[in-house]
Amino acid sequence: MMLSQGCTFIGIFLTFVFGWTRAQSPSKRYYMDDLCGHSIDMGTSGLESVRLHLTNFQYYHSSMDCVLRVRVPVDKRLQVRFLANSIVNSVNCTQDFLSILDGNEPTGQPLRDLDPRVCWSSILKSSYVTSGDQAHFRFVSDAQDTSEGFRLLLTAFREDPKQTCYDSEFQCRSNRRCISASLTCDNYEDCTDGSDECGLSTGAIIGIAIGTVVGVIIIICIIACCCCHRRRKRNADSVKHLSYENHEVEVVPVPEDIYSDVHIVKQAPPSPPIQPIIQPLQVHPGHYHGNDAQAVYSYDPYHVKMEAAEVTSQNPQIWITTPSDESRTSYYIDY
Repeated sequence: MMLSQGCTFIGIFLTFVFGWTRAQSPSKRYYMDDLCGHSIDMGTSGLESVRLHLTNFQYYHSSMDCVLRVRVPVDKRLQVRFLANSIVNSVNCTQDFLSILDGNEPTGQPLRDLDPRVCWSSILKSSYVTSGDQAHFRFVSDAQDTSEGFRLLLTAFREDPKQTCYDSEFQCRSNRRCISASLTCDNYEDCTDGSDECGLSTGAIIGIAIGTVVGVIIIICIIACCCCHRRRKRNADSVKHLSYENHEVEVVPVPEDIYSDVHIVKQAPPSPPIQPIIQPLQVHPGHYHGNDAQAVYSYDPYHVKMEAAEVTSQNPQIWITTPSDESRTSYYIDY
């Protein structure tokens, strides 16, 4: 119970933290299939960065021909970065493709160093820039298979011949472009070298978060195990059964003594070993021969063993062996 509650709390906490971080990002998300034939004016909307996705669905629609215009303030230019490219591949990208055209006309030239048509097999650079403050995006798909589409990061930037930026701007380290200072540490690399992000990368932040969650779960498991062990020990102590040498300690109520709940019962000492009982073997008088006739004893619980029997004169004889291995002759009369 404690473990499940702890995991639930951690999950809610991390969801809140990451959701709050994303909500604070100044980069707004748009879906191109919702804005076909329209435009995004970043200057009028006060946007310095835009995340442009092809669709909000798992796969984009078939038979599309969508055009979208994006505009930045007059003194700035537009930087385009591909975050993902899953456009269905075809030879020379003739079926499904994306075209990014420079200028204020949808029939302009593609951006510098960018293929006229982009699909899955296209080789892409880290970023592309416009020559002015506008660009047109056109996406076309055929009636066959579709895929996830693309995700773009569009950033307004400024270049100063003196390579100086305003106090409200941040200067990228590698290309010396000036972007809005509000775009720093927003988990999106608006500078191609990532210099606008904080010291820890997204991967490092995720690793730290996972490590923290695992550590907290381990601590909760240890605490739960300790509590279970203590509870079991407390239950075991409720029934006392101790052993001390030959004594048995039992818990029995003693009505006469309300302050004691232990009564010691001493076991009786063990009985001494049983000594063997010696009984004489009765020999009939007058029927023994010479001085060899002596009293023969049988040792109980041992059994007297009769080894042999022979006949002497008129009376039969037997040999009896006692436990001390002494043999004596005894006569008996068969009445």
